[in-house]
Amino acid sequence: MAPNGAKSYSIRLLYFYLAILIYNLWVLLNYCEGERVIAEALKLLVSLSLILSFIPISRR
Repeated sequence: MAPNGAKSYSIRLLYFYLAILIYNLWVLLNYCEGERVIAEALKLLVSLSLILSFIPISRR
């Protein structure tokens, strides 16, 4: 994963988990190769990104 330059550990951890999520979704889509699976996976990805964008990040 490319360096992101974030000083906060929680932001780096969030980016790491998002990268894992996107990679696993990509592997799933390549494995299944069905239009329905692609649509459902994209809905899941959008939903998760919206939920994760509202998680408060603690500032020290």
